[in-house]
Amino acid sequence: MGRRRAAAIIVYAAVAYGAAYTLDYTLILPRMQGPRNSLSILPLLLARMTLPAAGAFAALAVDGSLREWRRRLGLSMPRKVWVGLAIAVVVGAYTVSLPISVLLGTRMAPCGALEAMAQDSGMPAAILVALLLAAGIAAGATVNAFAALGEELGWRGYLHDRLRGLGVGPAGLAVGVAWALWHAPLVAAGYNYVLPLGGSCGAGARGAVAVGVFTLTLAGLGIVLEALRRWSGSVYVTAVAHGTMNGVAGLYALLVDGPRLVAPPAGLSVAAAFAVTALALAVWGRARL
Repeated sequence: MGRRRAAAIIVYAAVAYGAAYTLDYTLILPRMQGPRNSLSILPLLLARMTLPAAGAFAALAVDGSLREWRRRLGLSMPRKVWVGLAIAVVVGAYTVSLPISVLLGTRMAPCGALEAMAQDSGMPAAILVALLLAAGIAAGATVNAFAALGEELGWRGYLHDRLRGLGVGPAGLAVGVAWALWHAPLVAAGYNYVLPLGGSCGAGARGAVAVGVFTLTLAGLGIVLEALRRWSGSVYVTAVAHGTMNGVAGLYALLVDGPRLVAPPAGLSVAAAFAVTALALAVWGRARL
């Protein structure tokens, strides 16, 4: 049984990471570094998001538990309160990241595409931000959550099932780091720290330093999502949280003018905000017991 599980983990890594990195270096990165804009890689990024799920199913087939895939991957329908909490936790953390960004030396002000939209529309910035936030949340809980499920079946599905004995903190941290490293080729090339923002919102970042900050961010987020996964019993909840993050992070990035290593969508301010959120959930979780 031990050999089967070890073989299953190897198969999971080969599919989830091997296929993703191959896609990165053969198709995605050449487009990121070329003259085409970031929208040209969107279909490839969506295909990439399915690979952790493919790895999960391949691993379950290897360890002989494919018949139990729904239970092993957490595919049970959650109560609505957990879906609402998933959205609130992510939006709350990103909101907390704004004052943290200011404390770390950035300036809170519309920049980039948001600044241009406010000028072109003549709409008050507060109303525009509220509308975009509502749209991001709606997308996050629906179409984005569906796309994010491809990743979540691997991270908070298969890996959660393998590591849950470690406890919320260690398991969440381990999965968060694994999740960040899965993104490493894209992040090193500037994704989330240069693209798709351009240079109008502050200095971008690439390379090992960007990967390091991104890992800190997903480590804290990993603990938050692990707590939601355990308490709700459903991977759908973490898919909604993940989808909401994808839906609102870009907006929060456009609210802060400053270095991307500090500012949202994945700078040090966001890493700190998710660490604070993880601590708050830990306190709340103890109070519930």
